[in-house]
Amino acid sequence: MDKKIIYQEKIKAQLKKANAKIYQLKAKAERVNLEDGIDCYKQLEKLKAMRDLLRLELQELKEIEEDPGGDLEKRIQNSMNDLKETLDIAISKLKQENVNLSFGRKDK
Repeated sequence: MDKKIIYQEKIKAQLKKANAKIYQLKAKAERVNLEDGIDCYKQLEKLKAMRDLLRLELQELKEIEEDPGGDLEKRIQNSMNDLKETLDIAISKLKQENVNLSFGRKDK
């Protein structure tokens, strides 16, 4: 497998994991009170926009002929880091609201 395909698969796996967390956050956000729920939904919309940007960058990567590098690779990595950081903030905020976020484990 060449470097470009390996990189694409890595980003797709990270994006799939982030997407699953976004859907779990949405479900969990519905359990918080209305005021906090509004903030959660705003955060979810931001996460979805970040995810969509990453999907566009991944599509751009698929369309180029050469191995990834330079500006595109940096943009993709920055987008992935931003998405992960924003997910962590959203998860932390919901945990402060005592919403169980077990991600992959049964809720207790």
